[in-house]
Parts: sequence; C-alpha cells; structure tokens
Amino acid sequence: MRKIFYPSILFVLAFVSFGKAQSQDITSEVVSNLNTHQLIAQAEEWDKQGEMTMNATWVNFSLDMINEGYWEYNADGSKRWIYAFKSPGALAMSLVFDYYHMPEGCELYFYAKDKSWIEGPFTSNQNKAHHIYRTPEVYGDDAVIEYREPAGVTSQPRLDLRGLLHFYRLI
Repeated sequence: MRKIFYPSILFVLAFVSFGKAQSQDITSEVVSNLNTHQLIAQAEEWDKQGEMTMNATWVNFSLDMINEGYWEYNADGSKRWIYAFKSPGALAMSLVFDYYHMPEGCELYFYAKDKSWIEGPFTSNQNKAHHIYRTPEVYGDDAVIEYREPAGVTSQPRLDLRGLLHFYRLI
C-alpha cells in the first residue's frame, strides 16, 4: 500500500527536536533485501540472449512524513524533515514520485548519507501538470531524503513516493 505524506496540523503531534539532526546520526531504515549477485547473473543471462540490458530493479517504497523520519522545528519558524534509508548492495538509487507538488520556497534534497553525492534542491520548478517526477541517481546504498520549509509557507507539499530504482551494475 502506498502512503501519501502531507505535512499538516499533525506536525504538532510529531516528535519535536530542539537540536540539529545530522543525517549521519540517524539510523537508516533498510527498504530492500535484494540479492545483488543473483540480479547481476540474471541480467548477464538476458544480455547473452540479446534481451534488453537491465541495470536496475524496482523496489516498492513509500513514506509518511508524519510518522517516519525526523522533524526539526527551528526558532525562526522554518522546519526540516529528514529520513535515512538503505537498499543494501545498490551502486546508486533514484526516487520515483507518482505525485510531486512542492510549494513555492520549499526544497527537497536526495543525497548519499555520507554526503559524497548530493542531488537537489528539487523545488516548485519540478512541478509538472502530470505530477510525475524521478530524481537523478544518488551513488551508494545508504541515502537521505531531506525536506526544507521556510517560515511563512502556508501551502503543503504533496509527495506520493512510488518507490526507488536500485541500480546494481553499469552505473
């Protein structure tokens, strides 16, 4: 079942932090249990048979910003949400949203947990009529999604995460 995350009045019920969360200090949730060696062997077999080259596999993955991740509320009225996750064995990962709508002024980042690779900010500039969005790849198997909202934003993002692409070769 896909979850939709809508920041709302329920923020008040979420865990409130007075310290600054660092992505490397947050435990990563394991979102897949794939056998990379088996995936590579299967892809190589398909290559030998002249079939389409496969370099990634789909992982169903959804989030709920209210109940998962870590919220930080700042004295200036801005807020930040971070969620760390891991797809063991991935050479890179990419997120796919069924519905992406980011309010003006807000930013979404997707980066390797060690910050060796950072993609973003994704902003309202990525809002499209079809609402589908796929992030560029982030290298590694341990990553972070970070949402930043400045003070005074009254509209809410709608981010329906469909899943992720787990790249296992030729990246």
